[in-house]
Amino acid sequence: MIGYLRRFTFLLISQTIFFIIIGCAGKELTITYDPKGGVPEGYTIKSPLKVAIIPYDDKRIGIDSKKKVADISAVVVDVYSSELLLKEDVSALVTKALRDQLNHIGLKAEVVSGITFDRSMLKTPLPAIPTDVDIIIGGEIKRFHLSVANRDKIEIELTTFITNRRDGRLLWSGTTIEEGDRFAGTTGNTRGSIERYISSSLTTVIKKILRESEPVLTALTKPQSPAPDLPPSAPPIKTAPLPPQKKENEATSNGTLIVTSKPPGARFYINDIYYGKTPINIELNEGIYSITVRLKGFKEEKEKVAIRQGISTEFDVVLENEK
Repeated sequence: MIGYLRRFTFLLISQTIFFIIIGCAGKELTITYDPKGGVPEGYTIKSPLKVAIIPYDDKRIGIDSKKKVADISAVVVDVYSSELLLKEDVSALVTKALRDQLNHIGLKAEVVSGITFDRSMLKTPLPAIPTDVDIIIGGEIKRFHLSVANRDKIEIELTTFITNRRDGRLLWSGTTIEEGDRFAGTTGNTRGSIERYISSSLTTVIKKILRESEPVLTALTKPQSPAPDLPPSAPPIKTAPLPPQKKENEATSNGTLIVTSKPPGARFYINDIYYGKTPINIELNEGIYSITVRLKGFKEEKEKVAIRQGISTEFDVVLENEK
């Protein structure tokens, strides 16, 4: 009898230790990002443009860990936890995914280590950023969460900023959102299926960022001949997508247009040229512009706005449902 109790106690302790180990291991996920799936259809940008990526700032609310990505309220076959963590911070995952994606389309992107994005950097590029960089990309993570339940629900929201390294001008900014849900199926979720779902959702977000910033990147990659007074050995001057770069000691004629819409995510056009989705901030030369805001299921809004030197002009539109 004593021998039986000893064997029973040993098995019980062994199983407890086993489940503790499995449970702890099951909390961490490894997300593998495949940049092949993040290229929008018809995307053609191929350029050795140099990009410095400042790690995204994790500004999620109510999250007690920078690695947390999911809460679980349904059975997951090989996970014994009520929440899921990444093996790295969510900021690192998003930043490296964007880096890999930009390199895949032909740009030369590197992550700037040791710092995290802050909006003050839009005005004053840090010394840590190499001077030979063409553009700087950084942003904020507003939402990145998966709820594993009867129907899985994922929410990702990133705000991204692209600035000119030479003068710190904001070239493009936009908020990209992916919201989706799915039924895991009769067999339920597994660790692998959750990792794939998060990866595919992140791919969708990165693809949207590329599509919406394409006009800026396209303009930057267009070659421009050197000015006549430059020596033949001088490198060509890169073009800017919005206002031409100001010369030294030349007064700026730029103003800022800030466009928001309710609901957000509307397509925004200037003189019938697509610039991205709302909300969006754009620097423009002083002048009058025809702008259009379009969103499927809502009436199109058109307006003329005047941009003044050194002034931010806000345009907030409430879209009406189509009847």
